[in-house]
Amino acid sequence: MPNALETALNVLISLTLLALLLGPEIVGHLRERRIDRQLRDAERGIRPSDGTLPDKAAEKEIAVHLTPVADRPACRGDDTCTAA
Repeated sequence: MPNALETALNVLISLTLLALLLGPEIVGHLRERRIDRQLRDAERGIRPSDGTLPDKAAEKEIAVHLTPVADRPACRGDDTCTAA
């Protein structure tokens, strides 16, 4: 008949195996929920930092500057690139 120490050790081993099996699943589920929440907030236009709606005037001040890149190879559809 097992004594109390053996029983405690068996319970500890069982809980460790359970944590090793379920741990990645729980972490992945929580990550998916976080990503879903971020996507939902982005659709609504809510900033993730403070939870407020973005200011339309501030959005108009954002500018994107595109600069040409020289000396890049021109790629064709057959996965080969040649110097331009």
